Formats: sequence, C-alpha cells, structure tokens
Amino acid sequence: MAPRRLQYSEEAMTAACTSVSKGTGLREAARLHGVPYPTLRARINGRKSIRKMERTVLGVERETQLTDWLEESARRGFGRTKKQLLSTVQNCLNQKKETTPFKDNKPGEKWYRLFWQRNKEKLALRTPQDLGSQRAAVSEAKIRNWFAKAKEDILAVDPSLLGCPDRIFKCDESGFQLGGGVKRKVLAAKVDKHVYQVSNDIHQQVTVLVCGNAAGELQAPLLIFPGQRFFYDPMEGFPEAHFAKSGNGWIDSEIFAKWLSTGFVPAVAHLQKPVLLFADGHSTHLTLAIHEICKEHNIILYQLPSHSSHIVQPLDLTSFKNLKQAWGEEVMKFKEENSDTLTKQNFSKVFRKAWDRRGHDGDVPKNGFKASGVVWYNYESGSHVKI
Repeated sequence: MAPRRLQYSEEAMTAACTSVSKGTGLREAARLHGVPYPTLRARINGRKSIRKMERTVLGVERETQLTDWLEESARRGFGRTKKQLLSTVQNCLNQKKETTPFKDNKPGEKWYRLFWQRNKEKLALRTPQDLGSQRAAVSEAKIRNWFAKAKEDILAVDPSLLGCPDRIFKCDESGFQLGGGVKRKVLAAKVDKHVYQVSNDIHQQVTVLVCGNAAGELQAPLLIFPGQRFFYDPMEGFPEAHFAKSGNGWIDSEIFAKWLSTGFVPAVAHLQKPVLLFADGHSTHLTLAIHEICKEHNIILYQLPSHSSHIVQPLDLTSFKNLKQAWGEEVMKFKEENSDTLTKQNFSKVFRKAWDRRGHDGDVPKNGFKASGVVWYNYESGSHVKI
C-alpha cells in the first residue's frame, strides 16, 4: 500500500514559508499550516525551485491549455468526459509524434488522478442538466433555462453582442443524397397501384455545412465529399464553395477545425470582436484544437440545446428547409435533361443552382434567427409553438 500523503494547498505552503521568514520555527510553521515538515524544509532550503506540476509529462503550459479547454467547454455546453480528456491528450501527443511513458501515448488512471489533484481548485465533476434525451423531452422550462444561461454568459463577455446581429452566427450541416431528390407524385394509369422511377443506386451523400448570421448574410458553403482520391475537380461548377473530403462524406473535428481557420475566420475578419458562433452539441465542434482557434481569433463557440433543431436552431428552421426543396427540384431537372446519373463529379454543378435559387435569400436565415429567438437570447421573441 502506498504511503498516505498529507493533503495541503499551495496557499498553505506559501503561508508556512512566510511564517518561517518571520521567525517561526520549521516544525511549528508546518504544524500551524498543516503542511509536511520535510516538504517545507525542502522549500525553504531551495531544493524545490519548480512546482511539482512542471515536472509532469505534459508540462505546465499544456496542462493549463487542457484546464482552460475543459472549463470553456463546460461553460459553453460542450462538457467533456474523462474518456474524452484522455483521448484528447493521446491525439495531441500523437500529432506531435512525442514519446511518453503512456501506453500508446494514452494516459491512464494514475495520470488522470494526479491531473485531477493538481487542478482540483479549478475543476470539479458535475452532472450536466440534460436538455432532453429526445425531442419529445425538450420542455418549455428547459428551453427557457437555456435562454437565460446563454444570455448571462454572453453578457459577461460582451454586452454589445446583444445589439449586433451581424456578429451572431450559426453553422449547421446536412446531408445531400447523391441521386436523390424530392419524390413527387406522378400521373399514372388508375389501375396501376405501384409505379416506379429510375434512380441512382449509389447510396452516398455529400455533407454541406452552411453558416449565416442573424443579419441575413450567408457565407460560402463547405462541401464534404465521400472518398479520398479524386481524378477530377469535384468543385467544378461551384469554385467559390469550400472543399473537404472524408471516407464517408461526413464532417469530423479536423474538417471543422480547418473550415473554422480557412473559411469562417477570414469571413469575419472585418467584424468587431468577439463574434458568437452557435453550433449543435456534436463532438466534432469543440476539441482542444478548435478551442485554441476560437481563443486566438476571439470567437465564442456556444452550444445550442440538444435535440431541439425543430425549435431553436435557426438554420434548421428555415435555410435547410428551403435549400433542400430547391435541391430536390434541381435534381429532378437534371434527371430530365441528362442521361447521366447524379454523382460526385457533377454534384457541385447541380448544387450551385439550388444554392443560387435559395441559398442567398437574406430573409431566410434572418427569419430563422427570428423564429428561434436566439438573436436577443429571448425565449419570448421566438415562435416556439412546437414544444
């Protein structure tokens, strides 16, 4: 069994050192302030010139980054778990190709316990209040609480944000099926109960990330294609859009971080800071790397309540609804006018037409923010009739 260690704070040790400097004996100072005598003696003799934390595997700077990230994540609604913390440390070490005593560079229980002890004055374990495990559980009281908390947090950072809709953004992503389109009723013989339509059998999708502000301005979309190798230009027909790729066509933390750096940050460079960016609670939206990007560029990344896109998520309420409708119509036109099926190679051309029809309508995102109520952090300003 490991020897029991006396628990004490850095403040207590500092007070004991001060007492000794004023003439109190070492043993008496240790007893009065509840610190170990050998440790106090070593501190007085100068043998502990650096804090214990500085001799950890990660060092002071990176542990400070971690604690800042954990605090900020929880405050913005993206609370991280123990498992996510350990995986984040592992990813950071692997990316920097560092060699550590950890197995596969992933810290274990001992590191976590010591990390907790070193930072227990800043961190605490909390059980988050669930805003609904499913949409049916999203109550009016929970949504009201979210609005009140969001308003309190934003006012604490910059009260001027309340009156600046051009600095309040929301990003959201949705999948667009290749070969898809809105199924419309067709005329057929009355005796035929079942009719068919030739369709593309490629069950893939391109994920589209859309970002707009409460003033009605939309940024160029991000198109995330499935696959890794392209022998053609997938952005042909829509070069203004941003491009990304992943194995399944879905967004991940690296793609979101890159879009944040190369897409969002340049697009808001002319605006007063900070700017506010709402996102859903997906795990890709607040890794340590994303936290550092937001911190560097003065971006407040804030989570909208989970499972509530039908109530308070601005782009879900209007922008994607209109864009999906235009997309379905353009796919139908494409099929009528071409013998080709809709593939990754011609996706951008077709999507551009839908984007130009519905994507640039400034009233669409503006109305979405108004319907959700998040522009003024006011539940009463929204149209929450669906709760």
